Amino acid sequence: MIAVPPVARVVAVTLARRVLVPVVALALARMLLVAVVAVVAVVAAVAAAVVLLLRVPGVLHGPNIYP
Repeated sequence: MIAVPPVARVVAVTLARRVLVPVVALALARMLLVAVVAVVAVVAAVAAAVVLLLRVPGVLHGPNIYP
């Protein structure tokens, strides 16, 4: 096994904490944002489909007996 000098270990840990933690946090935040946008898009699409179907007589409600 390669012996790592203590200074190199401290530098590596410091870099990992200062660089990797924000990068991982930003990646997780981006994934969460994409998931939220996808859910909002699906809800909007379903709402638009329901509105369009409600405008067509006899699809989601009974036939239009009062013209």
